[in-house]
Amino acid sequence: MYRKITLNDFKKNKLVTVVIFMFVMMSTLLISLATIMLVTLSGSTENLMKEAKTSHFLQMHSGALNEKDIAKFARNNSEVADYQLSEFLNLENSKMIFNEHSLIDSVEDNGVSVQNEKFDYLLDLDGKKIQAIEGEIYAPVSYLKSGDIKVGDTANLYGNKLKVVGFLRDSQMNSTLSSSKRFLVNESDYEKLKEHGNSEYLIEFRLFDEKKIGEFETKYIESKLPSNGPTVTYPLFKLMNGLTDGLMIAIMLLISFLVIIVGLLSIRFTLTTQLEADMKEIATLKAIGITIKDIKKIYLSKYGILVGIGGVSGFCFSLLLKEQVLGNIKLFMGEGNKASLSILLALLCVTLVCMLILLYVNRTLKFLKKVSAIEGMNNEKAIVNNLFSKKMTLEKSFLKINSFLGLKDLFIRSKTYLTMILVLIVATFIFIVPMKLYQTVSSEDFSTYVGVGHYDFRMDIQQTDNIDEKVTSLVDTLDKDETITEYILLTTKSFDVYNNKGEVAKLRIELGDHTLFPLSYIAGREPRSANEIALSAMNADDLEKEVGDTILLEVDGKKKEVEICGIYSDLTNGGKTAKATFSENTNKVMWYTVNGNVSNKTNVSTMVESYKEQFDFAKISDVQTFVNYVYGTTIKGILILSYISIVLSVCLTGLMMSLFIKMLIEKDKPELATLKAIGFTTRDLVKQYITRFTSLSLFSISLGTLLSNTLGQKLASLLISNFGVSSFRFSQNGWVISLICLLVLSLVVVLTTIISVKSIKNISIANHIKG
Repeated sequence: MYRKITLNDFKKNKLVTVVIFMFVMMSTLLISLATIMLVTLSGSTENLMKEAKTSHFLQMHSGALNEKDIAKFARNNSEVADYQLSEFLNLENSKMIFNEHSLIDSVEDNGVSVQNEKFDYLLDLDGKKIQAIEGEIYAPVSYLKSGDIKVGDTANLYGNKLKVVGFLRDSQMNSTLSSSKRFLVNESDYEKLKEHGNSEYLIEFRLFDEKKIGEFETKYIESKLPSNGPTVTYPLFKLMNGLTDGLMIAIMLLISFLVIIVGLLSIRFTLTTQLEADMKEIATLKAIGITIKDIKKIYLSKYGILVGIGGVSGFCFSLLLKEQVLGNIKLFMGEGNKASLSILLALLCVTLVCMLILLYVNRTLKFLKKVSAIEGMNNEKAIVNNLFSKKMTLEKSFLKINSFLGLKDLFIRSKTYLTMILVLIVATFIFIVPMKLYQTVSSEDFSTYVGVGHYDFRMDIQQTDNIDEKVTSLVDTLDKDETITEYILLTTKSFDVYNNKGEVAKLRIELGDHTLFPLSYIAGREPRSANEIALSAMNADDLEKEVGDTILLEVDGKKKEVEICGIYSDLTNGGKTAKATFSENTNKVMWYTVNGNVSNKTNVSTMVESYKEQFDFAKISDVQTFVNYVYGTTIKGILILSYISIVLSVCLTGLMMSLFIKMLIEKDKPELATLKAIGFTTRDLVKQYITRFTSLSLFSISLGTLLSNTLGQKLASLLISNFGVSSFRFSQNGWVISLICLLVLSLVVVLTTIISVKSIKNISIANHIKG
């Protein structure tokens, strides 16, 4: 009996059936894909770092060192499971040539290494430890992604010719957030190149318990061991490896939850409308002794079939699409070991979503308890009298009669239209938030949220002989260049800092004028006096400091107290940086940075190319190229999701609006027949509906736009802050997106209304007005 009733209902209400199916399918498809991506990313990252035996603590150091001191320190620390000292040979990008094209445009430090003996292995694309033979070179996988290097290319490094035989995954330098990239060569080829480059030591440790990394770092610093370079720990390696795809997953989950909300709203509306329409039949069933439990089974069987088919379809489609969405994860991190688990968890999430929908349906069916046999049989008269039951009258209105009646219905049945208002607000969210997120991360101002100021060009000088002389020569040239309107030279040095417990830590401080190209600060501002310092968010967390607190530094052999004037986000150089203006003469310079502006913005690329030829020891790029390289994959991913979200928003609006109008007309047939009987034409009634829904869409989308720019910004900031970017704000020129959203969704509403109300002409006066 239930199956027959359900099949008949499907045939009778085809639009309702299709719309509910589509909502369930889209919800489960998105949640399944997001789950598969999340589990795969987690598994692939863990597997890569496990197979490569990633360092728990890495101290990069340029300059001389005593290996015996490091070995003694490792032996005397019970936390150390293993340690090694490996070399990374920095080479000038202009001298690294692949098939006649050099890496001069690269914004990273490129160099060569040999395979490590104990841990921190460089792996091939099958996840195996690579053993390069003489004459071979393996390139980082990022160059495979960009297409700049191909297998079979001839590499010319300072006249030494090697053959590119494959690509490698580097668990410590895979990410575009890493400022260095390692090419793998054989030991003999490394020795040939050693005289041409600048060696940087990687002092690496593996611990028995990775939870004690913080304690170990403190001991390392207190031991006064080599530390002329960035310090990176295991959690940061993990964060950098998962950042790009993790952000995509977070946005997809947000869209998924919003689609689920729309789905639940649509189900609630269709179910309550159908229950109202079926009141007479329900009352009859009650009168002849059918229990509420049995009546509920009729509706639950219908929605159970729809939800089941929709859930299975969404899950199956996610399996068909998963290879496409997992491409970047598998390229950079490999297959991982959680492929089966990702599918099982995706199936579990789909099942939970389906159960949530059915529980919601069951909860909505409590409405049945309120229907008595007598009320159900007499319901029709209440509907017919609805139009003339309110105080608002035409005499008090300046509108034409059709506009008046259309707007009046919005007021007297506001609860009925509340569902559509909520749907349009959520659809606006889905349309605007991802697009504004893309607009912001792709704008020039986004660099100020990640530790890079807003300027035209950037020069990084490090790991080169006679660095001070070369920087002096570069600065002299900049001073004579009339096309450069302003620039600053910043010097980065390492200082001892004392935390709240009196323990010593290392703090890399960028010294110079920070007022010219300021960052966006989470709290406070840039340093302006010699007694002020700004900390990156990671350093502020480690030191347990806030704006207004003081810290103790060792400057020129003396302790100096400085006040924290600002805290900012930074994803460069391991994220642990600081900015100050005081001068210091004792500590060795780690690197120099030059930031500047040019008079003609269109000539930035020409200027950059010219300086690259003159000063090949420096990494020179325009800031947009720098940000695009570091975040290019993330930006492209967000753009794709933005387009998908726009299509989703339009589809959700069109489907829900057509369903809403169809069911509303079905519900209003007695009232519409009455209006026809007293002289209103079909054209008049169509105008009333168009007035209703045009006004409804303008109000709802405008409210949705306002919420998208306030609550939506907070949600986007919350998402991005989990990946190292705080103090996030939408781009200020986002009004164009809001206007496009208003126009597009309003047009969808109007067109859907015009198409859907055509059925009004088929309403017969005789069939719907009874004496």
